[in-house]
Amino acid sequence: MANVMPFRLFFLMAVAVLVLGSARPAVSGGPMQACTAQWQAQGLSRADYRPFLIRCLKDETVAPAPVKVAVKPKPVKAKSTRHGTTAQAGRMKACGAQWRQMKAAGTTEGQTWRQFASQCLRNK
Repeated sequence: MANVMPFRLFFLMAVAVLVLGSARPAVSGGPMQACTAQWQAQGLSRADYRPFLIRCLKDETVAPAPVKVAVKPKPVKAKSTRHGTTAQAGRMKACGAQWRQMKAAGTTEGQTWRQFASQCLRNK
């Protein structure tokens, strides 16, 4: 009896997946969308929508609305490093080299690295 319970649970879950998985979404470009497009083109009020829709759906000559497919171009991403883009990394390297030269020459004028880097990055 103990082995029957997990089997029943598995069976019920499988049935639920099959039932829920078989539901299909509405097809785009059908008569409903065509009628809505016609209603919008005629500029009717919201109160007129339902009667118009009923008449339109009974009319079998309604052609489905054309499906518009919008293609978005992929944005070009800047190459990035661990701490930002390569342009940022290049600016930081240049400031670091300048700081090392100033420090070796003893011309830092009492600035800390953080102060110097902030000023250097604003100027580049």
